[in-house]
Amino acid sequence: MKFFVTVSILLAALAFSACNNSKTYIELRKEEDNAIDKFLSSDDHWVSNLPADGEEFETAENSDNPPYYKLEDGVYMQIQSIGYLDSTNTFFVSGDKVYFRYTRMSLTSWADGTISTSGNMSDASGSSDTYYFSYNPSVTGSTYSVYYEYGLGIEYPLKYVGNGALLYLIVPSKMGFSSEVSSVVPYLYKIKYNLKEN
Repeated sequence: MKFFVTVSILLAALAFSACNNSKTYIELRKEEDNAIDKFLSSDDHWVSNLPADGEEFETAENSDNPPYYKLEDGVYMQIQSIGYLDSTNTFFVSGDKVYFRYTRMSLTSWADGTISTSGNMSDASGSSDTYYFSYNPSVTGSTYSVYYEYGLGIEYPLKYVGNGALLYLIVPSKMGFSSEVSSVVPYLYKIKYNLKEN
């Protein structure tokens, strides 16, 4: 009986210790904000507002150091290749079935010195055919993000880039994969969009 009581006390102490070491949601959000700020202020990165009407985006195609453009809800994009217009002289339109390939890295881990990536960018098996969404440009706001499997963050650039576009995208947790919103981890994506899987 004495052994059982001792083990119970040790387990209770470990459980209490584990609870005390866990971070609150507010602490996780602050950690997320700090990681995003740290990334945006590193390696000559810089932030810009969207260009005014009639002005061109700076991209890797026309600039040595294009900015991270600030979009809605804490999303940022750096355009590598802007893509192209379709036969109607538009970019993506509502209802388009948009396939995407991506590689992503946790910015929280990056800020702590750990770099690891995941995604389907180099997957040639055909399983990446399942990574698509039906584009709806009228839906915005982080409150809608939980209703979409991949979150709304990856849809926001489609107002400004075309089929075949390649870009880097910073997506805060509230705008990310619906299964990961509660983990409060921001990601840096390298993402390519296509109307047809290729």
